[in-house]
Amino acid sequence: MTECLHRRERFFRRILGATGVGALLIAGAWGVAPGVVDDPLPLLNARTPARIFRDGKGVPVFAARGWDAQWRFPVPLETLPQAVIHATLAVEDMRFFRHGGVDLLAACRALWQNVSSGRIVSGASTLSMQVAALACGRQRTFCGKLLQALRARRMERLHSKQEILEAYLNHAPYGGKLHGVEAAAQYYFGVPARALTIAEAALLCGLPQRPNAFRPDRFPLAARKRQHRVLSLMVRHGKLSACEARECLETPLRFRDFRVPASFEQLARMTEQWHAIRAAYPFDVDLQVRALSLLRQQCARLSGVRDGACVILPNAPGAEPVVYLGTVDMHSPRAGQVDAARAWRSAGSVLKPFFFAEAVEGGVLAPRTRLSNRWFQAGDYTPGNYDGVSGGEVTAAEALAASLNLPTIRLVEMLGVERVERRLETLGLMPHGGSRGLTLALGTGGASLLALTRAYAAMPQVFSSETAALVAGMLRRPLPLCTVDAAWKTGTANNNTDAWCVAWTPDVVVGVWLGNKDGSRSEALVGVEAAAPLAGELLTLWYADRQPPIWPSVERLAPLCAISGLTPGPGCTQTEMGAVHPRIPLRVCTRCKGAEQPRMVIIRSPRQGTYRGDSVVLPLQADPLGVEWMVDGRLLGGVREAVFAPGRHTLHAMAEGYTAATLVLEVVSPAGEDALEAL
Repeated sequence: MTECLHRRERFFRRILGATGVGALLIAGAWGVAPGVVDDPLPLLNARTPARIFRDGKGVPVFAARGWDAQWRFPVPLETLPQAVIHATLAVEDMRFFRHGGVDLLAACRALWQNVSSGRIVSGASTLSMQVAALACGRQRTFCGKLLQALRARRMERLHSKQEILEAYLNHAPYGGKLHGVEAAAQYYFGVPARALTIAEAALLCGLPQRPNAFRPDRFPLAARKRQHRVLSLMVRHGKLSACEARECLETPLRFRDFRVPASFEQLARMTEQWHAIRAAYPFDVDLQVRALSLLRQQCARLSGVRDGACVILPNAPGAEPVVYLGTVDMHSPRAGQVDAARAWRSAGSVLKPFFFAEAVEGGVLAPRTRLSNRWFQAGDYTPGNYDGVSGGEVTAAEALAASLNLPTIRLVEMLGVERVERRLETLGLMPHGGSRGLTLALGTGGASLLALTRAYAAMPQVFSSETAALVAGMLRRPLPLCTVDAAWKTGTANNNTDAWCVAWTPDVVVGVWLGNKDGSRSEALVGVEAAAPLAGELLTLWYADRQPPIWPSVERLAPLCAISGLTPGPGCTQTEMGAVHPRIPLRVCTRCKGAEQPRMVIIRSPRQGTYRGDSVVLPLQADPLGVEWMVDGRLLGGVREAVFAPGRHTLHAMAEGYTAATLVLEVVSPAGEDALEAL
């Protein structure tokens, strides 16, 4: 008998010991396991939210859904009313601030309820566990529930309660494609979450348990019943008085009109502003819509023309487009979403002002300089004008305004193709596919509308303000359908595939392209007939509520040879007054009868070429003695040396009675070379 009692005692001791060891092991695992699971909060917060895009005035213009095509607008916890927080905790997890991720009391109660009822009636999920489920997916198995609990505990160790609560309120489902209380508030009530009343907060915060079953836009009675339940829980937990709860139930809710889309749903419809939105330009949405209407009307008037683009850019360094339209119809099956404003296309004559600006900068011509318009042949290349007419001479201003090819090609030949290409590279208009030779003068290198518009705006900085003013003066004449004094230049691509016009004032630059994105031609695609009237309408639109500016007068008048339009030489007997660059000497005429070849300044030092260094000091020497030097348009006088920073520099050496000499050199920084080699 005694032996039997001892055996039973040893058996129960073993059972108790094993139970204790098991409990210790479980407790140890419970404490260690959270350290080996991933933290769900970074996964949740890394998801791209829905975004509202705004124009330069802050007006909403477009809305894009988040990474999972849901509407989610995260907001800081401190901006939400206390009613939202109290209602959420009352219905989801009233002990949230007292547990470490898992509420053991709630778990025991749920276990008893499930066992006693014979079915699962309660899951005991804390708000932290729900955040883990939102991040990693919800699993209803025992192992899934355990993993969810461990992740919740891991999150509680690494993050504050406020961070977890904020994540829940920004990611919980509220019906349909609505995630987060901000999206729900805007959708159901048309107000931001910070403006919710207690009654509205109670209704919204009851939705996440069964979001689609309690949606007030579809099931208003179920939603009101759920609201009553949330208010009762808030009263039970002391967050609301019974009188306040009764008042909430009696107050009509401010539901918006569900027959029309919510504000962000309306903004989500794809529009032609998309290209400007994607590039984050500070565009004016009202101006953009009106410009789009003009663009569509012009395309409708032109036979065989389906598309167009326009850019309006303030005429200032570094300015971004205030109107940017890369397409006429975003929904067109014919490449509707292709951005034509960035597409590189044959540019025609619209590049010619830059060649003439380079010639002005080099002292080669002034607006009244005579250029040959006669037919000629350069090797195997036989160019011609657009209209096939040639002969005689024209002034530089006439040649540029009329887009004559023959004088322009001669000009590029005189300047040198390499020099012209370098200048185009500086302007962001370097042709694709390498050198085009003399055909560069015809725009065969191409351009994009955005790059072209920016290049016109940058002309006073890349060249000089005086050069830009002289070129603008050559191109200032009445613009079709425009009431403003503007300079403008058109371009027509070979075979009528593209029509261009750039018009500008001291305030603004307008660029227009019309054509077909597949490159098909149309007889209507002539720059002066198709693109110029639209540019005129856009300029008029721009100045509808603005005062047109006065063009600055920066050039000076000087006597010019009446025959050549150059600085009079010894044999020039007829002169006339004409505009010239005030700081760059114009070459001397050698054409007049009896004129002797003028003496020329000869630059001895520096030599044309490339110099290396962060700051290079070069001696300045020339024949005859006593020359005056000008570097990059800045007069230095009779100095004997000059300091050159990295970059490209143009030198002029001038002496009375001599033809000025011009030299171009480039200084390259060793650091810049190292960076290029590294690339």
